[in-house]
Amino acid sequence: SWFARAARPTLTRLSRRLAGRGRAAAVLTLALLVAMCGPVIAVATSLTMDAIDLGRRLSTSSSGREALATLVASDGGPSGGDTTTSLMQVVQQHGERALSVVSVVAGTTLEVALGLFVFFSAAYFLLVEGTAVRRFVDRHAPIASADVERLAAAFHETGRGLFIGIG
Repeated sequence: SWFARAARPTLTRLSRRLAGRGRAAAVLTLALLVAMCGPVIAVATSLTMDAIDLGRRLSTSSSGREALATLVASDGGPSGGDTTTSLMQVVQQHGERALSVVSVVAGTTLEVALGLFVFFSAAYFLLVEGTAVRRFVDRHAPIASADVERLAAAFHETGRGLFIGIG
């Protein structure tokens, strides 16, 4: 709701240019998505490039055993000795922890994806229907309309302060 109120002047200008409040709200929500997800995309790109580099190094291995040795060796290259025994030791020592980490990462990813979906859906809805929601709250709130206005102003000012402070 803070984003919808802060973006109201921009929404009004875009609504005139794009011939509709829904289109303007979609553009603003998409801009917010890009601004929030840009850093995540940058990190994901970096990780992808590292994964591609690892894949290239593994693909130059002449056998599966050499590829496993490349993964297990501390310097990134094949090591001497029995690589099967070394790999089994790594799996025995870290397998349960790796499964735990994968489980936590999957759960957190799902939670973040669901949270982002709700956030962006609410942002779009409040951009399009914000004035109607405000009228509904004014009519049905158990406190006086002036008090609702004071709360909304305080909420908006606090959000603006947080946004500026974090920036």
